[in-house]
Amino acid sequence: MIQFNRQCFVNRYALRGWIGFPIVLLSLAIASFTLVFYQKLSDMRHWNALQAPITADANYWGGFIQKIVYNADITKATPSVCYGFCPIKENTVWVYKATLDNGVQIQWNMNSFKFVESEGENKITFRICAQAVALVSLTKSSVPQYLDSPEIHCWWLNQVNDKFSIFGQMVFYIQPD
Repeated sequence: MIQFNRQCFVNRYALRGWIGFPIVLLSLAIASFTLVFYQKLSDMRHWNALQAPITADANYWGGFIQKIVYNADITKATPSVCYGFCPIKENTVWVYKATLDNGVQIQWNMNSFKFVESEGENKITFRICAQAVALVSLTKSSVPQYLDSPEIHCWWLNQVNDKFSIFGQMVFYIQPD
């Protein structure tokens, strides 16, 4: 006669719930980690989208710095009529224009001021100020897109004994009068 061990038979069915419960917990953990991951990814993409205009702005100002500021031609500098440098205004007259490799047109000017130091050493300081004017298409068929930028970027350079060094940079936001 065959006898069934009823206790083993009950335990086998009882274990089926305990095997399913850890799988449910594992599934919930994976789902929560996936949710957190995609939330962080969304935040990162949102941050990159917010930074895109700033990055593009830095790219074309970097091109201007390489092309004009680091290779400053002191013969283009006009002596400042003010003691130091005159304030920058909305109606500033821009003497020079430059079109960069990436198609950005920038208008700029350069001023100089001569300081006499106590040791008798002459120190000439230059200020280069610039404003982005237009995004010029690199193809000749399209019309330039003019920028309404209130930003004016300025760099200050020192010349001591025929050596140049950039010692300051500032961005001005001009408010209409």
